[in-house]
Amino acid sequence: MKRQRLFGLCAGSVVLAALAVGLSHTTPAVPQENAASVFGCWLGDCSIDVSTYQPACNLQVAPSSITPGESAILSWAGNLLSPYLTPLSATVATSGSLSISPNQTTSYILYDHAGVYGPLRYWLYTLFGIPTPVAYCAAVLSVASSPSAPTCLLSAFPQNMLAGGTTLYYQIAGTVSSSNIQNVGPAPEDLPITYTVSPTATTTYTLSVSGSGGNSKCTTVVGIIPPPSGPYLDIEVSPARIQRGSAVLLAWSAENVRSCAVTDSSGATVGSGLMNPIPAPAFFVSQQEMYTLSCQTAAGATLMQSATVHFVPAVQEI
Repeated sequence: MKRQRLFGLCAGSVVLAALAVGLSHTTPAVPQENAASVFGCWLGDCSIDVSTYQPACNLQVAPSSITPGESAILSWAGNLLSPYLTPLSATVATSGSLSISPNQTTSYILYDHAGVYGPLRYWLYTLFGIPTPVAYCAAVLSVASSPSAPTCLLSAFPQNMLAGGTTLYYQIAGTVSSSNIQNVGPAPEDLPITYTVSPTATTTYTLSVSGSGGNSKCTTVVGIIPPPSGPYLDIEVSPARIQRGSAVLLAWSAENVRSCAVTDSSGATVGSGLMNPIPAPAFFVSQQEMYTLSCQTAAGATLMQSATVHFVPAVQEI
């Protein structure tokens, strides 16, 4: 019976050793940092006594912060027997450096498998519950978000008009190094953000803005109405739909008439003349409002045209 038990133990040891060799190429998960193993030279690797091995390492990245497209140098040093670098998933030399260019903030970790048979040792140590000598070094490379290109908005009011003048309105958002309206001039972000233009033909105006994040363009078209042969009236509000208490711009023009006046819903006069001032006057509206342009013809007739301001509902109905 004793010989059979001894033979069984020996056979079990052979099977365990064969299983261990078969798993020697398995890359383990990162183990927890614990005290050194009580085992020393074994499995043919006598380069180090793992029972007294004290792993140490240092991992650095310079610079520690970059923008997308830039590079940094990742460097390391120590006495690790089998240094493994993540997330690059690479076994590296004991000391060295390499250039990295991640597109997002990344944490780099260097750890040791404890020698050339590290993966096999780790599997066996884990199987028998034996602590393994493991060192960790970490470094974080911060990658700043790419700056966004500035944005712009360009509009004209009135959009279509008789030969005369109109106003360009623009808005710029974001970090801007330069801005310009083609064939008009610079477009500073400081108030007032308007330009008066007097095209004689339908014209497209282009606002170009540049910043560290890129370039943007926005355009608007000013249309010229052919001269009318008879009396002509036009009145516009912009925007036509607003939140209660917001401001609207009011523009009007008339041709082949003697005189004109603009009144609001209460009958009060808010403007006069054949054309609105440049830039168009603004009015804050807190109730439903209708503006009426009334003009007298040479024959004494009165012509009228109106524009209404509508409110956006405060609560959307389901």
